Amino acid sequence: MAEKHTFLCVYDYGMGGVWMTINAQSANEIEDKFADVKVVTDRPDWMTDDEYKRIARESAYDIDSPTGWLSSFIYSKQRESEGKWPFMFRGAKNDVTEYRTIWARDLSEVTSQYSGLENLVGVPIPVGDLKNMGTSDIDQPDEFLARYRK
Repeated sequence: MAEKHTFLCVYDYGMGGVWMTINAQSANEIEDKFADVKVVTDRPDWMTDDEYKRIARESAYDIDSPTGWLSSFIYSKQRESEGKWPFMFRGAKNDVTEYRTIWARDLSEVTSQYSGLENLVGVPIPVGDLKNMGTSDIDQPDEFLARYRK
């Protein structure tokens, strides 16, 4: 196996970017695997040495075992390729409030199968509550979805 190198990368989402470093064998390996992530060959003028070190410390990934943000990004892209979109819900059972992102093809796919879930479009959510927000996939029912099945 060829030696890996560290590459500065960015995911530009249109109104900003997510900066990271990715360990891979080549820049092409990164761009082939993650079409929306670009390898940056020249560090931007605004990125100081300290800023680069912070990015390399806090947002470092390996192409063969993605974690954190990169893992979530891959998961999201896979769901989108299946025609699914993230819908945020709040559920309450037995005095426990839960927040969840449910990936589905449309809102009615969730609301027709599950009761007791409140669609959170336009609803303010306390930031602290988002720390415990999990993710479900409509095609892979989990314990959360089982609690709210009609």
